[in-house]
Amino acid sequence: DDPFDSEISVSMDEFEKPKDEERISTFDTSKADFLIKSVSDNQQEILNNIIRLYIKEGYIQADFTFSKGVFYSDNNVIVPEYRFDKYPKQCEGVLDLKKANRLIEDGTLHSCIVDLPFLVTKKEWTKNCKMHQRFNSFNDMKEATEANKAMLKLSYEKLKKKGIMIMKTQDLFTAGHQIWMSHFVHQWAVEQGFDVIDKFILTSDIRMLSYGMNQKCARKYH
Repeated sequence: DDPFDSEISVSMDEFEKPKDEERISTFDTSKADFLIKSVSDNQQEILNNIIRLYIKEGYIQADFTFSKGVFYSDNNVIVPEYRFDKYPKQCEGVLDLKKANRLIEDGTLHSCIVDLPFLVTKKEWTKNCKMHQRFNSFNDMKEATEANKAMLKLSYEKLKKKGIMIMKTQDLFTAGHQIWMSHFVHQWAVEQGFDVIDKFILTSDIRMLSYGMNQKCARKYH
């Protein structure tokens, strides 16, 4: 009596044809140097691929977490028109993030990027932490959550309809717990009103390790 039963008359066996070993694809992805892949060990390659795919203007218009501008070193990625940071004195020409609301009208940006710190750990634990010295950190998940949501909100307000936001984040293990930050950021972005249209994974063969570390989970190499 199921109405679908009477209409599906094709046997699944008909889809299981023997493989033709002599057939050659006209599009050999293994040799396509121009193919944009979801995984790379070079963040500048990832950024340029995002621009190629999604930003027809050819550049990211605003960076709300510019820091020292590592994304744009050696001119491999075009430097954004607007450059902001919470600590703007780190790099010449970077404005205080507080000025973003006044300088950029709502609904006007075609693209923006955010790269917040990903470490979540007590400040007193980070005196000798090289990662903290390089990238700063959040004191707890409440602070990390508020910062991420605030940047998502700011980006959403400043972007025009169908504007592109690029958000870099990282999962981590701290104080005996896994923190799936990428999952949270995805959820918060959707709650803010974004459509998540793609994901790129930055891989690394190098990680800072502590001597005598008692490993409790897979070390993050992405």
